[in-house]
Amino acid sequence: MTENLYVIGVDGGGTSTVARLADLHGNIISVSKAGPSNLQTYGPEKCAETLTGAITDAISQAGVSIDTVQTVVYGTAGAGRKADQERLYNAIQNKWDEMSQKPGALYVVSDADIALEAAHGGEPGIIIIAGTGSIIYGRDVDGTIKRSGGWGPIIGDPGSGTAIGLRALRHAAKIIDGCAEAGLLMQLIAENTGITSQESMINKIYKEKFPPSNVAPLVFRAAGNDDPAALEIIQESGAELVDMLQCGIKKFAFQKTIPIAYIGGVLQSDTIYPDVVSNLIRQNIPNADIRNPKYKPEEGAVAMALRLLNENTMQD
Repeated sequence: MTENLYVIGVDGGGTSTVARLADLHGNIISVSKAGPSNLQTYGPEKCAETLTGAITDAISQAGVSIDTVQTVVYGTAGAGRKADQERLYNAIQNKWDEMSQKPGALYVVSDADIALEAAHGGEPGIIIIAGTGSIIYGRDVDGTIKRSGGWGPIIGDPGSGTAIGLRALRHAAKIIDGCAEAGLLMQLIAENTGITSQESMINKIYKEKFPPSNVAPLVFRAAGNDDPAALEIIQESGAELVDMLQCGIKKFAFQKTIPIAYIGGVLQSDTIYPDVVSNLIRQNIPNADIRNPKYKPEEGAVAMALRLLNENTMQD
């Protein structure tokens, strides 16, 4: 009976791995949290171990049998390429071969895939992900997945928390060099990071490996108090993000409206930044249809597992 069958959606990242066991109506039965599982950082075998621990814990909490789990979707950071997904898939299957019982179908996808599912529910559409990094990611009208950006902090993540933070730190460097006047933004940087001189800046960034994205909330705070430097940084960062969106859209075949949803900490923050980005999109992309995500980001993997199970059942 379908009442006794389940799916599991897993969101793996650089901080934690969260597994959600759900019934076939999408109701979350249990949630389990494990350690990080970024594929590029931890490798396929370690990620397979972390995933297996997370899903067995979620199953144990619910008191159900592992073979009642029909589908597992594992969306994780660092698995954006097919070759990496295959390596991770094989490592998980090898791990599961050691188990007397195991779940049904397994799908390994990227964290961007489950974010896209959360936004548009498997339908054509584009997401702008802007958190620590940034990427334009979407499903075209023919179902193919296309992307722009996602180059990482060294080559560039326009409009991301890292990019905003770096702009603020460059502004602070100009002030320290005597090329600009200090204002509220510099005051907040000094108070919250201890950066007040060239020496403290060098130590913080290069020796302590301080994440520039940690400065982004200070930019938002200063902008909320009309600090000119912070407002300029937000406007310039938003423009770069929308430029990347315009480049990405050229890869898609949308004829009329273009469904767009926001994903990620800086675009879903309670600051002026999402409004700045939205205004720039409307100015430059008149046929953009900015929508709220269909599901919460954390529900994306579960939603994908249910959709794939339903599609496979219909095919059978």
